[in-house]
Amino acid sequence: MTPHCPGPLVSAGGHLDSTTPRPARALTRLLTAGLALALVAGPGAGVALASPLSPTAPDGTPSAGQPWSAPAQSVPTAPVATATPAAPARSTAPGTSLPQASTPLTEAQRAATVRTGIDLAALKKEQGANGGYLGKSVKARQTTTGTQPRSLNQTAPSTTTTAGTVANHWVPDGGVLGMDVSGWQGNVNWSSAWSLGSRFAYVKASEGNYQINDYFAQQYNGASSIGMIRGAYHFALPGVSSGAAQAATFVASGGGWSGDGKTLPPLLDIEYNGYASLGNACYNLTPAQMVSWIKDFSNTVKARTGRVPAIYTTTDWWIKCTGNSTAFSDNPLHIAAYSTWVGNMPASWSTFSIWQFSSDGPFAGDSNQWNGTYAQLQTFARGAVAAPATPVVTAPVPAAPAPAPAPVVSGPSIKSAADVVAVDSAGVLWNYPAVNGKGALGARYRVGSGWGGTRSVTVIDWNNDGYFDLLGQWKTGALTLYTGRATGGFNASRTLLPSGLAGSQLTVGYWIAASALPQVLARNGNGTLDLYSPTSTGGLEFSGRIGSGWAGLDLTMADFDGDGYQDLLARRGNGDLALYRSKGKGTFVNETRRVVGRGWGSFSSMTITSGFTTATSTGINARRTDGTLQHYPMTGTGGWGTRTQIGNGGWNSLLIAGGENLRAR
Repeated sequence: MTPHCPGPLVSAGGHLDSTTPRPARALTRLLTAGLALALVAGPGAGVALASPLSPTAPDGTPSAGQPWSAPAQSVPTAPVATATPAAPARSTAPGTSLPQASTPLTEAQRAATVRTGIDLAALKKEQGANGGYLGKSVKARQTTTGTQPRSLNQTAPSTTTTAGTVANHWVPDGGVLGMDVSGWQGNVNWSSAWSLGSRFAYVKASEGNYQINDYFAQQYNGASSIGMIRGAYHFALPGVSSGAAQAATFVASGGGWSGDGKTLPPLLDIEYNGYASLGNACYNLTPAQMVSWIKDFSNTVKARTGRVPAIYTTTDWWIKCTGNSTAFSDNPLHIAAYSTWVGNMPASWSTFSIWQFSSDGPFAGDSNQWNGTYAQLQTFARGAVAAPATPVVTAPVPAAPAPAPAPVVSGPSIKSAADVVAVDSAGVLWNYPAVNGKGALGARYRVGSGWGGTRSVTVIDWNNDGYFDLLGQWKTGALTLYTGRATGGFNASRTLLPSGLAGSQLTVGYWIAASALPQVLARNGNGTLDLYSPTSTGGLEFSGRIGSGWAGLDLTMADFDGDGYQDLLARRGNGDLALYRSKGKGTFVNETRRVVGRGWGSFSSMTITSGFTTATSTGINARRTDGTLQHYPMTGTGGWGTRTQIGNGGWNSLLIAGGENLRAR
């Protein structure tokens, strides 16, 4: 029977439409993956495969139907650690026009906003043609001693427009890599930056009361044309003029914002003063004055663009110059820390959105990491926020059964979306950690016991706090949540649904693209497809029926076509893999369903994984009936990469997280 996909979904709670106004969404921290499910490994002693082995295919090798190529059927090869997804088609690339800009201030208007006692001539001499840039004073303070940072033009950045290969530079694991540039980099080679793995960019637009970047148009439009998500930043000079005056200059110089999913929020660069003419490290402002100045800038940007700016800073500057203010938790944090660890957060934030980790490569300008998945970066760019609290409990569930045995969860927390988590026949929960996201696995370690009664286990950052959590679907029909702790291990269980899911196959992720938290899709025994969403009280509610006729199909949620919205891959009874695309609003695209793979009936487990071969990679881990584990990477544009074997025989006795044990056909 062909699955039926109804028209627009109407939620009992009225919160499924992604256009509904929502409060600010919490931002994920390093290694958080909204949909990414921890999945992939080799059991036993936990020794990583040094290189893939020649697989056997007793039940046939999957191949693809039209219009995409099949997964490779040859002997697998080791994945290339530095591989990056292909650039998106130009039809889906961001537009090339500059953000909305108002009329620039006249010279007289600029002069009128300057505070008395500022020597503008001395300041302009120190600024030179290009002025400051993100992290300039951070680098200066690392290379000089004394209490007064050197003048900015004494520590000019490299003017090269490309950088070396990623392999020649340390980069953090997970997340999405990006860059920031200014007039110092001139005409940037964006094709090279893309090939090195950059997927987003911030471009300097203004400084103080002036636009200071003669290359802004080339850089902003160039990043956009190659397919990067881009945004503009303002280099703050709090001692020169008010926050409102500089915000006006910024917006007039290209610092606008659009919720098109291609434009990053405006960014305020506020760091140690590097100009001797402007006084001490805090621009001669007290902490109270500095907090007031930042609020003035932020409020003005929000009034003019509709969005609060992100704030770029360092923890030590924030402590010294704002008194470690807690007043800016609504502003996303872009933290600077040139180290292999980001360190402590300023008091306004519990985690960061973007981390500037290097000023000398791999990218031109500075190198950054987005703290999450690429899909989450797109959501962040769109400005999606959380739904208002509308508790509507309408889930059609019977009376609660006897409680399932509570797993005894111990040990370190799960650190990567690419880790493999699996339950053995004794009910012990194991983690096989991915090594640096390069397609290798480390020694396993135990994270819990008592999981023998589960039908499925899902690893996901359910509450969006930056730590991976565990969802346990019990054979009794209950669904429980174990939230991860920052110090390792998990908190006591919380029941999301007491019953009703015993006969359902679950797949979990951000089915509603604008939602602050993930959802659960349940394919029931009668073929209906139901959507469940988190409630404001920490539970789960039935949000709508989005299909019927799905009986016998095995479902996996993934953004297969790379458009930023989750789709469903449905394995049919004949082994075909069909694609059901969505647009992130709860329903499916009305189109002929395409077969994107054949021969998938030979697998007894299919789970989605993220970041296994590269920081932005997505793929399916599939277990054959001979007990081997295969990895099929997605290209991100609707196709498949080269298959590799990532686990030797012995996987048949394990329940792999991210799905359930399936019947090989």
